[in-house]
Amino acid sequence: MSDSASTSPTSAKPLEPGVVPGNPPSNGLPAQVVNGPAGWTPLPAKQAPNFTSAKAVALPAGTTLYRVFGYPSEADAWASWEISAWWTQSPIPATEAEWRSSLAVEASWNGGQFSESWVIPSEIKAWEGPATLQSGEYADGSPAPGCYLPGGMVQLYLNPVDMPAGKFSPNFSPWTPQPGSTAAAKPAPEVTVPDDVSHETLAEAVNNLVAVLKKMETEGAAKGQAVKGLRVQAARLGKAATDLASLAGEDNLPVRKAIAQGLAGVGRHVTTEQPWSDLTGEADQALHHVVAQASHLTLNT
Repeated sequence: MSDSASTSPTSAKPLEPGVVPGNPPSNGLPAQVVNGPAGWTPLPAKQAPNFTSAKAVALPAGTTLYRVFGYPSEADAWASWEISAWWTQSPIPATEAEWRSSLAVEASWNGGQFSESWVIPSEIKAWEGPATLQSGEYADGSPAPGCYLPGGMVQLYLNPVDMPAGKFSPNFSPWTPQPGSTAAAKPAPEVTVPDDVSHETLAEAVNNLVAVLKKMETEGAAKGQAVKGLRVQAARLGKAATDLASLAGEDNLPVRKAIAQGLAGVGRHVTTEQPWSDLTGEADQALHHVVAQASHLTLNT
């Protein structure tokens, strides 16, 4: 597929790069803990739906890992961060379409302007497997029913305790216009799933997670911590909850399904492990509830 944004057959709005037409069922693992060998931290239930299959791997010291991310800016409001639990051993693809398609990275969660490499200083026990497909989006980050990001590229999930302190010095991603370019800027624990899970109960679970993240933001600000990321995550989740609650009727069901599918993989984007926070456990549990319900809806409706 071309790296330039294509146009949906049902809308004049441009699609994010890398999407393909279709409505395949989710191929993600269920939202259940995956246990590894002795010495491995289990793969959390909130992260399992981001893999089609996952295995425990030991990454030796000197292994180079890669990731793509974006800071919030006027040109791109969708921030992710240079330090994350999600990496790949494969070098960054040459085009945005290939990157988004192969790792199923939605426009609304990662602007993709920067790339980073990291040579790990010591062995890390990680989880490895192909990326789950995700619902497609328009270039403005709104759901685009009838298309999807295929995924399939092998990715790595690292225990957050293995993440380095401080910041990296990122490079521009291969497709990002360099400063001075005339190119156009991009558009801006186990959880029991209730028997009556629905898009409405998922919206309630998302709103609960938003409330906890906002409390964590207030806590962090009082402790002198950087909390902009929490604020961005809460705002995105709040919009998803509003859309789930407001888009009633059969005509809107494809959009609600697309939102639920995205929320099944939202553990990649929402950070609950804050070493300074007294609310980490509550936030983690709230995230588990969202992922478990979204995963159930995605796999069973």
